[in-house]
Amino acid sequence: MNRSRVYPAAAIACLVVLGMLSAETQPKAEKAKDETAVTLFDADPAHPWNRLYQFLYVPIGNEIGGSECRGADARRQEPFLLHNAAYDKAVRMLDAFLQSKDDERVKDPVKRALLQRDLWYAFDSLGEIPYPGERGIHEEPTQRRRALQKRLAQLMRRLEQPASRLKALPDNYGLTVKKGTYPAKFDAEHPERPYLPADLRLDDKSDWVIVRAASTDLSAPAHNLFVEGKSVFLTLLRLPGPRKKTEDYLADMPEDRGKKGFQPLPDGSQVALVRRMLLPDDKGELRPTPLIEDVRLRIFSKRREQHAYEFTLARGGLLSGRSALWARGGDELNCKVCHKPEDGVFSLNTFGFGMTQGYHGAARTNLTEQVNGTVNLKKQSYSWGLLQGLRETTP
Repeated sequence: MNRSRVYPAAAIACLVVLGMLSAETQPKAEKAKDETAVTLFDADPAHPWNRLYQFLYVPIGNEIGGSECRGADARRQEPFLLHNAAYDKAVRMLDAFLQSKDDERVKDPVKRALLQRDLWYAFDSLGEIPYPGERGIHEEPTQRRRALQKRLAQLMRRLEQPASRLKALPDNYGLTVKKGTYPAKFDAEHPERPYLPADLRLDDKSDWVIVRAASTDLSAPAHNLFVEGKSVFLTLLRLPGPRKKTEDYLADMPEDRGKKGFQPLPDGSQVALVRRMLLPDDKGELRPTPLIEDVRLRIFSKRREQHAYEFTLARGGLLSGRSALWARGGDELNCKVCHKPEDGVFSLNTFGFGMTQGYHGAARTNLTEQVNGTVNLKKQSYSWGLLQGLRETTP
């Protein structure tokens, strides 16, 4: 049973902002370099993969389609690809890519997965449910959407990989922890220093507990809805002490907000939101990958404060063997936009606080349930049905 709820316009507007901010996939130094020449997939900036990625995801002012963030997860804005000059260029680039079989020029599984992911977001950004009898001003954009989606679907299919290969993609979180790029524990004396917990695991074998609201199937339904099921979102809670302390805290939370008994989170409690990449395999089935796209951490203190830290997938670092996650700076943090530090436990929107329709109790969940729930959510979407239809007709 799908118990996910519909979220108010204010929540969606907030998440649009978050998506636009979270689209950045490289540190500022790498980003500045990319504005003149992308060398993400190959050392040659003129390589077709680099040129396609730059066209789709690197803002280049007003040259084509304005300066909006092209790589944003937010699909609730008119895609720049429908603009006249951008549309013409996109058709030329995709046709040349397909005709020259440029997809065969790169064999590295990680690079193929990253480009497939980027094309998928571009495909969904063009998603639109056409209305019967649609004519006039809507007709040309709809035709353009379909023309581009047919090409994107064909290229995506060429990039698909076996499920075993997707499963074997690197664990960029574990790689970053192993390198020791960031402290493994929170330092109360230096709260400005981002930390990356070494014990954060998703297999129920650590002191971190994956949680959801008792009334929903998904751990972070607003985030899942926002990206239309292209990523698995996991909310994890860890109280100081052994795992049982966190489990007991959850079990003691009231069944509804009308009852008393909400206990404050102990000093040092931590919350993590982990975003894990999904991809279609070579059979067209959705598979979870080990690649972590985002990690957002909050730590609570007795003074009703929260310290927030955010990390995102560093593509250049992953491909070059450097740190595969990088920390955003203070003015780039997204968490505090929707989670008020002074609200303590009531800032945990997973349980129904904040942007949702009210508290509905706390429950434990696990990775398998969240993967299955996310896959089901995606399979119910219009964009997935359209992708499957185009995929089946792709030679």
